[in-house]
Amino acid sequence: MDIKNPANTGPIYYGGLSEEQLLPYFQSQYPGSATGCGPFSIAMAANLCKRNQQGSNYLGADVQAILEKKCLKLHGFGMPTWLNYGRALEKFAHRPVEHKRKASIDDLEQAISNNKIVIVALAWQTTWEILRDIRHASVGHYMVGVGFDKQSGVLIFLNPGLESKEGVSHLYSMTFQEFNSYWNEKSNLFVQAGSMWMISP
Repeated sequence: MDIKNPANTGPIYYGGLSEEQLLPYFQSQYPGSATGCGPFSIAMAANLCKRNQQGSNYLGADVQAILEKKCLKLHGFGMPTWLNYGRALEKFAHRPVEHKRKASIDDLEQAISNNKIVIVALAWQTTWEILRDIRHASVGHYMVGVGFDKQSGVLIFLNPGLESKEGVSHLYSMTFQEFNSYWNEKSNLFVQAGSMWMISP
């Protein structure tokens, strides 16, 4: 049970932080990158890891360039969930990373409650939908899970794909049903269902 929210009413955030304390981790990356969501999510997660340490924060564009230089990401392409993503995350977080597939919303809530930094991968399309119109394919998306609100039925994220001012003043949220429809009910050649990476506290 959250000490700051003993009745479990309202949002519960990673590390007992507030929305105001979490927003700068997105604001420092604004205006983000939908196509570079993997590296940008790594940057935000790594910066959360080192929030109590001195030193400069990572920028998503710099993480992307480093990953491409180290051949952990192909230039101009996204990062498949099954190829090097956890390894890339460990390099910047400097902590052990656990990868879970076919995870549930309960798993995600428990990880956040246990002060683990979480990255999730959603599949916007199935493999068949991608191949049917490959020129206009929208494969998937990475985000950092930072909170949940059982009462409102929403999950809360640092979303590197936001290109509007919306993300500057409020954290991004999705209903449980909408989130799970892209997280577990869809998958493709690049995004495995229920993919979640957890960084140890």
